[in-house]
Amino acid sequence: MQTVGNRIQLSAKDVAMVIMYPGQPDGLARAMRQVRHWTQCDLLQTVNDKHTGRGRSRMYDEESSILLAAMLMELSRFGVTVDKMKYLADWFYEDWEADSEGVFFGAATGEWTGYILIDWNIDPQTGDFGEPALSVFSDEEYHDYDETVRRLPISSSATILNLNLIHDRLHWDYLSRAEAE
Repeated sequence: MQTVGNRIQLSAKDVAMVIMYPGQPDGLARAMRQVRHWTQCDLLQTVNDKHTGRGRSRMYDEESSILLAAMLMELSRFGVTVDKMKYLADWFYEDWEADSEGVFFGAATGEWTGYILIDWNIDPQTGDFGEPALSVFSDEEYHDYDETVRRLPISSSATILNLNLIHDRLHWDYLSRAEAE
């Protein structure tokens, strides 16, 4: 972990320590493999070159990388493949800057519950997942609930990620301890 300006940058190990499931016997090793794999497949973006060579760590932006890696970890539990996660990752990095009316911020601060709806658009001929349609919504009062209803899935299969529960299960205490050192 290092601080550049007012931004914290994390190594792959730092990201893995925050997103891992500690109850798994190989929790950290598995999370490290996944972070490296997602980086090589361009799902996770680094702030420096992703091909750093020996002895130099890849560095990730703290906020966006941790939340995206946690969402990818959640999807991997259900067998979602990297090629299907790629669309989510690309969309997330674009939407992160705009922050979809504060859905990510509100979920991170606990002000409201934020969700990402992934509508899988299943090909009726093959049964394979197509390109997903993504949208965000929350339970914040200023949102028009009629709009939320229109965001219900249109295909036969969808996934809803609860950003608050994902955020809450992360090991933020690891970052606090690392910053103190």
